[in-house]
Parts: sequence; structure tokens; C-alpha cells
Amino acid sequence: MGCARERGREALAGPLAEGLDVPRDLDLGDRARAPEQLKVHPAAHSQMVSTVMDILPEREVGLLVGSRRWPLPAARTQNIHESDTVALQAAPSRGAGRGR
Repeated sequence: MGCARERGREALAGPLAEGLDVPRDLDLGDRARAPEQLKVHPAAHSQMVSTVMDILPEREVGLLVGSRRWPLPAARTQNIHESDTVALQAAPSRGAGRGR
């Protein structure tokens, strides 16, 4: 059983999990729990699925969103969005410091 768990952990290594805080007990087989374990907000997840549906053909949406590893890119996408939002909020506005 330990070997299967190690293989599962190795499968999480790589670009899909890059930059994520992956819990030791992450269960990608549990479709309801995995996004929660990766701290993917339900509203953000719904928005990501809607965006994917707008871009890809229906069959490909099903394959992507229904894939076992979908929670990983969903979590990465959320992290990137949150990082960009923080960076934008921290950046000085374009007109700051100029006279009126």
C-alpha cells in the first residue's frame, strides 16, 4: 500500500503541482474533496469551468474538467489569479503623483 501512495505522490510532482501546497493526504479520486483540499474556492472553480466551456469544444471540456488531475490546474489557476490581483492592487496607479 505504501508503494501505491508513493507512486501517487510522484504523479503529483511536475508542472501541474508546481507552486502548490499539496496536502500529504490529497485524494484526487475524491472529486468533491480534492478541490477543497487544495483550497479552490467554489465560486472560482465555477468561473474556471465556465471559461473553459467558452473556449473548448464540449467533448474536450468534459475530458479536461472530468480528469482525475483537474483540481491541480484549477488550484494553480486560482493561485495565479490571486497573485495577479495582489500585484495589481500593490502597483501604483498610472496617474498617481501627477498634478491635476
